[in-house]
Amino acid sequence: MTGYNWVVALHAAIAVLGIGQVGAIAILARTSDRALVPAIGRLAGTATWSLVLLLITGGIVTYFGPAFFVGMWWFRVSIALFLILGALNGQMRRAFRSADKTSLPRIEKLAWTMCVLVLAIVVLMEAKPW
Repeated sequence: MTGYNWVVALHAAIAVLGIGQVGAIAILARTSDRALVPAIGRLAGTATWSLVLLLITGGIVTYFGPAFFVGMWWFRVSIALFLILGALNGQMRRAFRSADKTSLPRIEKLAWTMCVLVLAIVVLMEAKPW
C-alpha cells in the first residue's frame, strides 16, 4: 500500500469512527434524559475533532491524489456539504452549552441532519456521479 492509500484509509476510518458518533448523539438526545447531556457533550466534542481530522486528511488526499477530482462537481458539492456539516456541528455544540430539556430536541434534529449530510457526502465520494 502506498502512502496515499494509507491516508485514504485513515480518512475513511475517521469518517466512520468519529463522525459516526453523530448518530449516537441523535439517539441519546431523543431520550430527553437530562442525565445524558454530559455524554452527548463528549460525543459532540469528539465529532468536532473528527471534522478537523477529516479536513486535514481530506486536504492531504486532495494534494497527493488525482488533480482532476478538484474540477469535478461531485467533489465541489461534497466540500460544500462538509462546510455545512461543520456549521451544523457548531450549532449543535452551542445548543449543548445551553442544554436543558427543551434544547435536546434541537440537538436531535441537528444530529439527524448531520447524519443525512454525511450519507450524501459518502454517496458522492463513492459514486462520483458528475
